[in-house]
Amino acid sequence: MKKTNLLHSAILSIGLLIIFISMGYATPGDNGFYLGAAYGEASLNNDLYIYSDYANAKQPALSISQSNQWEGPAYSLYAGYNFSSNTINLFGQKPLLQWGIQAGYTNLGKYTIKVDWSDGPGYRTISEQALDLLLSGTLLWQNGLNLTGKVGVARLQGRYKDANLPDVVSPDNPFSGEADFAVYRPEIVLGAGYRLGSHVNVGLQYAVILGPTPDTSQSRYSDDILSIDMPDTAYRADRICLGVTYMF
Repeated sequence: MKKTNLLHSAILSIGLLIIFISMGYATPGDNGFYLGAAYGEASLNNDLYIYSDYANAKQPALSISQSNQWEGPAYSLYAGYNFSSNTINLFGQKPLLQWGIQAGYTNLGKYTIKVDWSDGPGYRTISEQALDLLLSGTLLWQNGLNLTGKVGVARLQGRYKDANLPDVVSPDNPFSGEADFAVYRPEIVLGAGYRLGSHVNVGLQYAVILGPTPDTSQSRYSDDILSIDMPDTAYRADRICLGVTYMF
């Protein structure tokens, strides 16, 4: 996915957040359960191309061309429990510091590498989802503004599907296949929000599930031609979302 889409989503989310902030005055809530949802854009750091620059030179009759596209958006559902809170002194201010634990589900969308060649279109799709468990800490001011940090572990699952991809060495045997991979990775979430009354909080969240970036060097290609094998891992995923949380 192009990084510009993340920027556009961030600008839109900030605008919506400003509108929400103008809607009411907030008061700190008690500890307890909460439910929330978030909606935005994600960036999956996957292979940009399947074939090397040498593919057309080796097999010009195949006329291989590649393009990338993103199918989103990203969305999350989460539930948590704030189990501790106390007022602290922070630079002369006295915000409420809350600690909690949260579990959630995120659909990160689908990334597609399309390959056009002499025998018709082929593609590789990568769909990613995540389940996470996070420890959260929130600073909540009396005027409703709040800052949140979360850290924990995510189970990042990727589904890779290939269809009608040309084997440059044996063009008469195009490759198709499907595989699932799941890995456990650290996750970090940073957010800023505003509390509307004692039950509703709206905010902007940036989250990253840490992981490797794909190898884009020529050495990843077999015979300097192609890298048709599906990855054996799910890569790093970033997302920017606007979230709404309801405290019970």
